[in-house]
Amino acid sequence: MFENPIRSSKNPDNWILLFFGLLVLPLGIYLNPSGAFADSNPGGAAPQEGLKSEEVHVGAPDSVMKEMEARFGVQAFHRNYSFDNPTYAVTYGSEEEAAQRKAGAILLDEIQAAIDRGDASYTAEPGFYRFAEGGIRIDNAENFTLNIANCDFMMEAGGFLGIENSKNITVKGPCTVDSTDLTYVHGRIEALDEDLATVYVPQGYAISDLAEKGHRLIFDSQGRGIEQHQSKYSNPSLVGDRSVQVSLGRGKAVQVGNIIVMDRNKGVSSTLRVRSSYGITVDGIDSYVGGGWDVRKGVGDLTFRNIRLRPAPGTNRIHGGSAGQFLVTEGFVLIDGCEFGAHTDDGINLMLKVNSVYQQIKPDVILITGRTSPKIGNTLTIRDYETGEKQSAVVSEIAEAPGEMTDQIEAQWRVFCESQDNNYRDGWINKSFYVKLKSPVEVSQWSWVFTTAGPASGPDSFVVRNSYFHDASAEPITLKAAKRTLIENCLFIRNRDELHAGSHFYWWEGPLAHNVTIRKNVFRAIPMKLQDVGVLRFAVPEWNLNDGATVLVNIIVENNSFYGINTPAVSANHVHNLVVRDNYIELSESYYNGGSRSTAGQCAIYLDSVSNGSVTGNVIKMLDPERQIPAILAKHVSATEIRDNEISHLGPLAPYITDHSEGSFKDPPLYLLDGDYSTSWTVTSGYPAWVIVDLNTPSPIDVIKVTLGSNRAYQYKVETSNMVDAGYETIVDQTKNRSHGVVSDSFDPVTARYVKFTVTGADGYGGPWIHIKELGIGAAGKSINLKE
Repeated sequence: MFENPIRSSKNPDNWILLFFGLLVLPLGIYLNPSGAFADSNPGGAAPQEGLKSEEVHVGAPDSVMKEMEARFGVQAFHRNYSFDNPTYAVTYGSEEEAAQRKAGAILLDEIQAAIDRGDASYTAEPGFYRFAEGGIRIDNAENFTLNIANCDFMMEAGGFLGIENSKNITVKGPCTVDSTDLTYVHGRIEALDEDLATVYVPQGYAISDLAEKGHRLIFDSQGRGIEQHQSKYSNPSLVGDRSVQVSLGRGKAVQVGNIIVMDRNKGVSSTLRVRSSYGITVDGIDSYVGGGWDVRKGVGDLTFRNIRLRPAPGTNRIHGGSAGQFLVTEGFVLIDGCEFGAHTDDGINLMLKVNSVYQQIKPDVILITGRTSPKIGNTLTIRDYETGEKQSAVVSEIAEAPGEMTDQIEAQWRVFCESQDNNYRDGWINKSFYVKLKSPVEVSQWSWVFTTAGPASGPDSFVVRNSYFHDASAEPITLKAAKRTLIENCLFIRNRDELHAGSHFYWWEGPLAHNVTIRKNVFRAIPMKLQDVGVLRFAVPEWNLNDGATVLVNIIVENNSFYGINTPAVSANHVHNLVVRDNYIELSESYYNGGSRSTAGQCAIYLDSVSNGSVTGNVIKMLDPERQIPAILAKHVSATEIRDNEISHLGPLAPYITDHSEGSFKDPPLYLLDGDYSTSWTVTSGYPAWVIVDLNTPSPIDVIKVTLGSNRAYQYKVETSNMVDAGYETIVDQTKNRSHGVVSDSFDPVTARYVKFTVTGADGYGGPWIHIKELGIGAAGKSINLKE
């Protein structure tokens, strides 16, 4: 085995932007690739400062929002919602339930008989059906249509619809699905005592078997999500017949009168489950069970229309449900006219398993490790862990490595992750393979290995349109694996984040998303005021890529509207061929937990390591009078134009942290400029540690006042320049300081735009911790810092 290697030249890294008719990206103003943040609006109209509050119209509707509100009854639900409604709009007596179970059993038998006979279709009589031990199963069927229009189903156990080992199956509604064994518990907070809350739970919820610990969501009295960031409840205990005492933490939304949803980790499992099947169409299911749908194990050519995971109308329920993991191996996926309601985890999570290089054995033989085996004929794309550079080759032979080898690799991978401060996850590495390639490669250890063509290499297209996503505690959509993606005409309301494309939070979820278009969608956070909402992230977290390296390719964000968000509408990291154009963005004045985020988290559009990009024609309103930084921040970019963006602020631009040293921060550098002496910039990785403050324009400086923390005599120096990456001259030298508290230095005025503050040590303290409360920069007796 692995003899007679086939040698050929490496495939050139030629990417041509063909996606959705975009043939050429405009090239224009080349930004400074040195690492500095670029000017927020070069080449365009000057940002408008001092915008009057009465000129700001927050949350203005547009045609997409109106259409979605009408289609999904968004406004009607909140007008009619009441926690005092019953848990079930209709209840049945024991005799009625027995008759419904009998009807359900007969229906299941008839469906199975039709499949066994090879019938082309089966049509259920409209009526009410109750399933005691699981719902409809379509196994080993082909070319079959199930009509269940005008049927109502009640689940007592199991999932509603399962399709497995089948081909060309259509399930047509409209129908409704409900459950007697809900996966969650709803309650209203009646009293608070420190971390403990007393929660009243209405009839209809299984209060006695809450998990010891689980996810929770919090809503206001109208059923609007106000805190959805995967917080937990713990240690529930019964207090009387319908109340429970439970620890909810101290989030701002934990208030008497608010509604809490607690995940039981039990109950009816799902609405829809697809395994090892192709050519599947499901159209018209209103599901109130709280469980979503997932797709795994060899599936493709999937169409889902008018599937709504939502609370039952006229009840006190809020929880809706999400889609879950989509491990789609090939073909296409279309999601059209669907609703994804409040839920406690990720929504549509499109992914395939990935591998990593452990060792290069020969020019055409590599030892890879991970959780899945490639197939002969697959094209493997191998990307360097630091540079992002790629090589591709086709698999010709595969042999699984001994388990002892996998154990050895897993141990070394754990050590490597710890050295890189990466999130190690047990179980990611459980197999290793010797892979022979049809052409030679030259790869380094721990390079990522993605299956990008050939058998089971992911869907050719993934389209989501005309759909409604709301009140999710995690991302409604995470994109990996698809070769082309389109998200259009969708409404996103009060979700934690909106969409991730890349490798999500973890490197083991992939492969990378390329050729992604996000257009004509509405993202609305109002009235949520307590968390990060409204963000599109295109990134590869936990890769140690070099500054300027790019791995994501061909991303377009156009003609979207963002209302009331409080993090960047678009955050793009390590992207080649990026277009962000003609979007409307309102950045809210309210930040989660008081706004203790980095500078990059406060702008409207953030670019880091982007090449061949364009940010044009966007209307941006910065509505936070307390944190006025440039609307667009960019660093490590090349061949990228930022122009013709209409930008307005409520107040003048304030100094902000434009760059800082690498290291471990317990509390962010932002605290240096917040005017709050109870906070501090906290570094745990020792000296030196530095920040650069951008004053936005060259300004006269004649005083520096530093408030030191922890009663320590920290030593430091202050330098100024009119260039962010060069030309610094020292204006304050306190590298031998022996004082603690407030240290102030006055001097003849110096005019500069950038101020670099470097902590070099401490007198009488040898530890690695640094605590600096405030950095005051002033001139002529006045503070330049807005909050100073």
